[in-house]
Amino acid sequence: MSQPPSDIDEQAALWVARLQSADASAADRAACERWCAQHPAHRVAYDCLRGLWGDMGAVPLPEGHLRSLRRRQDRRLVAQGAGGALLGLAVLAVAVLQGPRWLDRWQADYLTEVGQVVQVTLPDGSRATLNSDTALRLDFSAGARRVEVLRGEAFFEVEHDPVHPFIASDDRLTARAVGTRYGLRHGDGTEGSDVTVEQGRVAVGLMGANDGDIELTAGQQAVTPRADQPSSHIVVQTVDAGRETSWRQGVLVFSHRPLRAVLDDLGRYRRGKIVLLDDEMGALPVSGVFDLHDVDGALASIAQRLPVRVTVLADRLVLVRAR
Repeated sequence: MSQPPSDIDEQAALWVARLQSADASAADRAACERWCAQHPAHRVAYDCLRGLWGDMGAVPLPEGHLRSLRRRQDRRLVAQGAGGALLGLAVLAVAVLQGPRWLDRWQADYLTEVGQVVQVTLPDGSRATLNSDTALRLDFSAGARRVEVLRGEAFFEVEHDPVHPFIASDDRLTARAVGTRYGLRHGDGTEGSDVTVEQGRVAVGLMGANDGDIELTAGQQAVTPRADQPSSHIVVQTVDAGRETSWRQGVLVFSHRPLRAVLDDLGRYRRGKIVLLDDEMGALPVSGVFDLHDVDGALASIAQRLPVRVTVLADRLVLVRAR
């Protein structure tokens, strides 16, 4: 049975978007070619949408490439020059494929790919180290020093300037400092956002709250509730700041961390998905130092220490289950 034209167009748009992404593989291209060969209508739809994408000026984004404000502005100019229907088609295709991640990438002044850790120098001379799959948006206009963490995690080494505080934020909290070293991690659906101070003092507050800021000192971490939790209070705890931000040295350090949380952390450095199939295994404690550039090696090491089996399917899906 042949597909309805609308389904063919949707699938073709997804293939076009997939092959324009930075992590498109030879296997992806081969699979697309097989789909196009299944029916003449598939080839016509793909060629048409691919041509439209090319007209809009979209180009593949190289693996590991760090985009700057100038490139983001260039993309906006391209979008403004395209027809509304053409722009809508490209945006829909990519948004369906990548969801919020693509929107963050579109807005970002600096970003990293999955598995990449990069340090950049900001306009005021401060340094920001971006963790895997992180997007930052800057506002250094009119003397302001503002950085928004759209997704992921960043560590800031702030140049001292008492007149212009350095403010980092995400959609849940703000962290204000004059000259210090601290990290901000954007929360997702399963965890809240947090700020970890390695040196100096940082004033942390919830976005939109009138409770006043909480001042953190070295070795303290402020954690917000998850977005789906009714609580609006920040929790302050004492942490090992070096261990919490060990990713800057290319390693992840865990001390009696639940397996479920460890798999979530490792999953940030590997394309695809790591799925824990047995919930009762999630509470097993994990300790160790793992190379974040070798997630599969870390998973193999965990499988040797714990009663779990790790299965890799098609390179993009990892299943972890009880032995």
